[in-house]
This record gives sequence, C-alpha cells and structure tokens, in this order.
Amino acid sequence: MNPAHSRHTCRHAFTLAAVLAAAVCTGCARQSGGDDPGMIARGPVPEYAVVAGAYNARVARLERLRANTSLVIHAKSSEGKRLNEQVEANLQFVLPRSVALRIDKVGQTVFYLGSNDERYWWMDLTDNKIAMVGIHEKATAEKAAAFGLPVHPLDLLELLGVIPMPGVGEGGAPVVEWSRDGRRLGITTDQRWGGSRRIFMDPETYDPMRIELLDGMGNVAVAAALSRYQSVDVDGDARARARIAGRLDIEAPGRETTVIMSVYDPENSGHMKQTPFDLEALLRAYGVKDVVDIDRDDGPRASGPGRGGK
Repeated sequence: MNPAHSRHTCRHAFTLAAVLAAAVCTGCARQSGGDDPGMIARGPVPEYAVVAGAYNARVARLERLRANTSLVIHAKSSEGKRLNEQVEANLQFVLPRSVALRIDKVGQTVFYLGSNDERYWWMDLTDNKIAMVGIHEKATAEKAAAFGLPVHPLDLLELLGVIPMPGVGEGGAPVVEWSRDGRRLGITTDQRWGGSRRIFMDPETYDPMRIELLDGMGNVAVAAALSRYQSVDVDGDARARARIAGRLDIEAPGRETTVIMSVYDPENSGHMKQTPFDLEALLRAYGVKDVVDIDRDDGPRASGPGRGGK
C-alpha cells in the first residue's frame, strides 16, 4: 500500500475514534479544579509521602483489571456536521504496559486500541482493516497525532488513575499544592515524553477528581474528570481497598469533541488471558493485512500481519 494512501485512509477512518481518549468538555483548559468561585482557606499541604501512600493504597490491587465500558461520543466531522455516537467497549489491562480497549458497534468490533510490553497499536476494522503499530521507546506525542492515534494506550492508563505515584526520591521532585479555590489537592509528577502528570484529588479520600497530562511546555495535552467511584472485586482478597472511577469525561483542548466513558463491574481477575495483548494473534483473528509501521525513518509503510511493529 502506498504510504500516503495509508496515512489518508487511517485518518479518514478515525472519525468515530478521534475522541476515544482525547475529548473536550467545557472549561478543560483551566488549571484549577472546579467551577465554584467560593474559596476554602487551607493550611499547609500534607507531605508528599502521606499523599502518595494513601493514593497508592487505593491502586495497590489495580495492577490488572477487566471491565465492560460504554462510550458516548459527541464530535464534529471534517465537513462540520455534528456526530453523536454511543458504542460499547471492553477494557482490560495488566500493568505496566498491557492494554486492550475493544470498541464494538452493533455487535461488531470496529476499533481496537492496545499495547503489550514492546509495542502499541490502533486498529481500524471498519472498512479496509488497517493497523498502525509503534514501539513504546520510539513513541512521541507528535508522531501519535500525525497518524491519527486517539491516545497512546499508556496515556489511557494514566487518565484512569490506576498508575501508582512514584516513591519519595523517584522520578524528580513532586509538587504538592492546593487548587486555586482550595477545594482540591494537586500533585504534579514527571510523565512520559518530557511532560508531567497533574492530579487534582479529594483532600479527604485522595480519590482523583481530575487528571491532566501536560506537555513539555506545561500545557494540558489531554485530561479527564473522574467521578462515581466504585469498589473493584479482587480475586482472593475480600479486604482489598481498590477503587476506580465509574465515569470519565475525557478531553483535549482544541478539539470540539466530548467523550464520556462509563466503567461497569470492574474486577481484578487472576485468570486473565494474554490473547487481548498479543498483536500477531489479533491481526490474524481480525483479518488485518495492512499494517502501518509508524516508526520507520523514511515514513510509514504497510506490511503483512505481524511485521508492522518490528
């Protein structure tokens, strides 16, 4: 397949999924948490070790998870028409790098966002069945945007609020501060691609209320408002304190798109299969023949199944 044709086809097929984890909602670019102008007087912020300890206690048993999800998508097409879609999805992940988000429409899988320890991918299964494949170590935000990836799978994990905070002395010097209105506790830590992760949380429960991924210039690249927290069933550990948001309003400044992601019946199962994270098996199962290697120095190339990310 011609590289230029591959890129055009991938972008054209991106209409439904351009928003999957990079959507906008009103006021997403603001850096404070909340719309209420009322101020709350606060004393000194708690020590980072205290906050990280409480936060990590919640995510301690979220190292693996599967859940049914739904996506409500409001977007604008390239012709300027409003698009409203509702799709079903299935989410699975195993930290630190295995992610599988299968998106179904009317009982048929139409998109697949995934990754494993080495590679990440975005499959469009609507028409010509194309997969875009890259290597984690070569990934950049610019490259993902150029080829129409909705979000890097590891960014999705960040937005879900399941990644532990680094320990004291790991990954730079975290910043702890109150939001401008004093209602939320903000923590800023280093993030991939030279940017940072900023989490605004409830100061009583330490549940994230908003998570922002910032670029190297400090601008919000993608963010999510998290709500409706629920307990996660953990195999063999009835006393687990794991909790995850039941709703994410996902946003990216500059896109007239909104995605509401709902998470249902999450569970940490010790019997998760590895097939959802097996690229070659997925390419065969979905009959994908065109694989775009987005890491080639001389531009993207299409190849046969299993050769795209090598």
